[in-house]
Amino acid sequence: HDTVVGFYHAVSWREEQWLQVLLGIEGILALCVLASYTRPTLQVVLFVLMSATVACLEPANTWASANWERFATQNYFDPHGVFVGALVGGPLLLLLFVQLVILIIQMSSMMIIVKRRQLRDEARAKGAAAEAAGVTPGSS
Repeated sequence: HDTVVGFYHAVSWREEQWLQVLLGIEGILALCVLASYTRPTLQVVLFVLMSATVACLEPANTWASANWERFATQNYFDPHGVFVGALVGGPLLLLLFVQLVILIIQMSSMMIIVKRRQLRDEARAKGAAAEAAGVTPGSS
């Protein structure tokens, strides 16, 4: 708890416009992930974009550490990437997990639909075979 409070107070949230933009972008991404629930192509694009961003966090942190004076009031970028990991990596990984849960739900629904069709088609095929043989289903 004290670490989180200390982290919160160490950041100049109101002065750092780039942080406000970053948090805004993450909010928009969250809305896009939730709004694209039924659009698999958009889900894939978002997944690839967020995964690539997470993969590039280490070099981005290194660049930001060397150039922080250009956009920030203080150097938030430690060699271990804790700040970038907490403010970028964490939220993006959470969104990627949400997408994974959405994918599993959709896959489960699709499997149920396919299995129902398979059972229905098998029942029709049995009925047609029995009718062709002159036997009424259930009379054997």
